[in-house]
Amino acid sequence: MSEQVRDKMARLVELADKRRLVEIHYRKHLTSGEAVPRVVEPYNFTRGQQDVILRCYQLEPDRGWRFFMVHKVERVEDGGEAFEPRVRVTLSRADIASQQQAQTSGSWSDRVRRYRDLVSDAMADGTLTVDETEAIRRYAAESGLTDDERNYVHAAIFHRCLGTIVEDGEVQLQEREQIQFLHRVLDKLGWGVVDV
Repeated sequence: MSEQVRDKMARLVELADKRRLVEIHYRKHLTSGEAVPRVVEPYNFTRGQQDVILRCYQLEPDRGWRFFMVHKVERVEDGGEAFEPRVRVTLSRADIASQQQAQTSGSWSDRVRRYRDLVSDAMADGTLTVDETEAIRRYAAESGLTDDERNYVHAAIFHRCLGTIVEDGEVQLQEREQIQFLHRVLDKLGWGVVDV
């Protein structure tokens, strides 16, 4: 984990401890576009093989539960006011230490990592457009990803996001809607869990 990711995680934990809204500047696309400011309530982290994802409730520019890849957050700032948690906040300094010590079970190829980023990007704003779906499918075909590689990425994303939802021991109605959203997105890309 890079020092920049550790610093961003530490700032997120600090603001979450104080129950402060956070303004993140998130770069949705890897190579194009500018970082978009988003005001969020931070709740928890989950670690993938080569990344850390922040689960939060976004207030601006639109509302809803979101998952953001921390390495694509350019800045973390105080959002200017306190928030009353919707669910239990589980961000802690121990998360940073455990993320640093976590061992990966293998490294992803650049093309699999790029596919993961494309899928995560598409999910970051709570929608999956036709253009995004076609671009993701086109990339998978052009890069020669196998069905097994695609399914692994989808399952890994679903597993990590689901883990953050169930971490506090409850699944509220709005969290059930998050699970359904995750399923719909992944199903459109060729891998879903069950009909919901």
